[in-house]
Amino acid sequence: MHIDASLALGNHEFDNGVEGLIEPLLKEAKFPILSANIKAKGPLASRISGLYSPYKILRVGDEVVGIVGYTSKETPFLSNPGTNLVFEDEIAALQPEVDKLQTLNVNKIIALGHSGFEMDKLIAQKVKGVDVVVGGHSNTFLYTGNGFRGLDGPARRDDWLCLFCFCNSYYFYCYLTYNIYYMYYIIYTCSSVYM
Repeated sequence: MHIDASLALGNHEFDNGVEGLIEPLLKEAKFPILSANIKAKGPLASRISGLYSPYKILRVGDEVVGIVGYTSKETPFLSNPGTNLVFEDEIAALQPEVDKLQTLNVNKIIALGHSGFEMDKLIAQKVKGVDVVVGGHSNTFLYTGNGFRGLDGPARRDDWLCLFCFCNSYYFYCYLTYNIYYMYYIIYTCSSVYM
């Protein structure tokens, strides 16, 4: 079975410093590591270059889907990333990457991040072009019931609805389908998976 997976860096990935992130995870990962708002400087920039990306583009059937990552800008206060990583504002960093994805004809964009529920809501409201936000960090309980109860989500100025879900487990999957007729996503399965 082929699995397309991406990981957005969170604050705990830096608990053992940047060296503890580079060797066991960034260099060995067999899947994309994402963050649009982490910028390296100084001697670290050349060492970490290419080990993570702002986004990943996937082909899912006939569709082209973009996944753009983000990390809490509070990470330097919560963990040990050192002084050679800059954590930019999530919204300011995401918008140009989403714009770039749209110029590449990606019209289904998922923001995948680790900044907490309040920031996830702001991203859904303010980053134009994002269709789905999958977030983590604050362990906020949203809903685990069955079935589809209608569309709820942050309203945006352009009246486009952005769906979001929240994961609070190490093993998580979210199965989405896009209804082309009604132009929205439906979460069919959004659940923690324990292995």
